[in-house]
Amino acid sequence: MDEGAHNAGTPVERAAGFDLERALGEWRAGFTHLAGNELNELADHLREEFTRLVALGLAQDEAWLIARRRLGERPALEDEFA
Repeated sequence: MDEGAHNAGTPVERAAGFDLERALGEWRAGFTHLAGNELNELADHLREEFTRLVALGLAQDEAWLIARRRLGERPALEDEFA
C-alpha cells in the first residue's frame, strides 16, 4: 500500500496524541449557563481557530490553548451569550 495514501487527511486528522473532540467535549462541559446554538457557534469558532493554527505549524496542544484564549474565558462568554 502506498504510504502517502494511507496517511491522507488534514494535519489535524493525521497528528497523534491530541483528541480534539475530547477537548471540545470537556470545554463544552465547563459551561453552566450556555447551551444550544450559542455554544455550538462558539465551538465552531474554536475548532476553526484551532485548525488554522495547526495548519500554520503549531503543535495541537499549543494550538488548543491559544485558540481557547483567543475565544475568551468562560465567564465572559457566558455573560455575553447567555
